[in-house]
Amino acid sequence: MTLQKLKELILNDTLSDDFLIFLCEDDHLLATQYTNEIAARKNFKINIIKDVREVQNDSLGSLFEDSNSNRLNVLVTDTFDTFVTNYYDLENTIVICDKIDKKIVKNVEPYIVKVKKVAEWAVKDFINVYCPGLNPTLVDMLYQNTNGNIYRIINELDKLNLFDKDEKNIILSQLLTARGTDLYYRTIFDAKNALLKADLFQLSDLIEHKDSVDMDALALTALLLNEYKRNLLLRFNSSTTPEQLGIDKKQVYFIKNNCKLNEVQLCEKIEFLSSIDYKLKAGKLDMDKDQLLTYLISHILA
Repeated sequence: MTLQKLKELILNDTLSDDFLIFLCEDDHLLATQYTNEIAARKNFKINIIKDVREVQNDSLGSLFEDSNSNRLNVLVTDTFDTFVTNYYDLENTIVICDKIDKKIVKNVEPYIVKVKKVAEWAVKDFINVYCPGLNPTLVDMLYQNTNGNIYRIINELDKLNLFDKDEKNIILSQLLTARGTDLYYRTIFDAKNALLKADLFQLSDLIEHKDSVDMDALALTALLLNEYKRNLLLRFNSSTTPEQLGIDKKQVYFIKNNCKLNEVQLCEKIEFLSSIDYKLKAGKLDMDKDQLLTYLISHILA
């Protein structure tokens, strides 16, 4: 299937529940945008999986309980190489990958959607929409300094969006002209923001490079818990002021728009994270670092 055909099916609300594979020539930006749009159109939650065979196992359980409804299963991987007998059984499942193993490529050919590299002009248009008001020269410099890497670009734009329109160009200019300054490095704060926004492609990038990020579960839990509490107070308690929360007024917009959960959902996340925080501090969670990270991410995205 072509990307154009997929777009038409989505816009016409005629897309089936069939298995899809986004085979990406470059980054996962377009594939992620299409995945998010499909989930939104179907009113499904995105469920990150490690192996498509999880879906087949769940489908067996769904004979007795509705475990697989209202869920779009998404696997993000470098090379997709999993052989299953019937790929058409993988309903409401999407794979985002860079390569497909030669051994299975013929089997999965009907499900492939090829995603070509995003053109430079398209990335720059994205920058102007994501962060309005930037000087065109600075947009060109940002693209060059990041080699057009969308993960690095978004990381910088998220910082700039904390500032007023007039300040954005000044801050970006200082960043771009500072010698020896690496514009981008992955941090635990990136992980926190990606989870708050349910940003699938940034999460997959962080998980892929988790060894170079201090992804301490206790610290991540504390950051998320604090952010959800501030979000709850700012959005649903009109008497709360930025000063009471120890934040700058410019951060209020960012906090409110970084998370779209309603009041009940926020309370549920706070309750879950408070429980995890207690168990971690009390040594009552018998999991290794990777298991704990997976457990935390899957429950936050649920």
